[in-house]
Amino acid sequence: MLIVIYTPPRQMAHFYTLVAMPHLGLATRVQIAKRMNATLFVSIHANAISMSRPEVNGLETYYFSSGENLARTVHERVLQETGIGDLKVRKARFYVLRYTEMLSILVEVGFLTGQNGAPKLAEPAYRSQTAAAIARGIMQYLQVGNPQAIAPNTELSRGVSFSKMKKVLCPCLDPALKLYGIE
Repeated sequence: MLIVIYTPPRQMAHFYTLVAMPHLGLATRVQIAKRMNATLFVSIHANAISMSRPEVNGLETYYFSSGENLARTVHERVLQETGIGDLKVRKARFYVLRYTEMLSILVEVGFLTGQNGAPKLAEPAYRSQTAAAIARGIMQYLQVGNPQAIAPNTELSRGVSFSKMKKVLCPCLDPALKLYGIE
């Protein structure tokens, strides 16, 4: 889960990442985003389908209501930078899309069951490349910083920062995480 807090007057965007534990329910994820007053909510997943369909590979990006432009911008950026197959941008009624009050998208970065996707998703370098492409798409959408300059753990111009995909604990997250035994 990626939470973006953007402050337009100062042209700053801060990216917070939280690797969701299986017991961290959908409602809790939505509440965390709300408590942080997030500008954007991006849920990042790896998809799966029956092992009898290894030909299914590619990127899918979903939005519910007002997130279509964000979804298309991020989707195009990931396609451009990773060369992954295109399974399109679609409207969906997923819980985290319906119940977040901020712009939200869900990005399926590939198929763990795909003959092409599974080996790529197993590579840390490919996962980092995909994460950076998602961040660059968000920056492009927000029109902040220099999307080309982004790399994990890099401070960018105009106050944009990107933290590697890891659990980030900040004071506003602590109460929600402690409820679920995450210290």
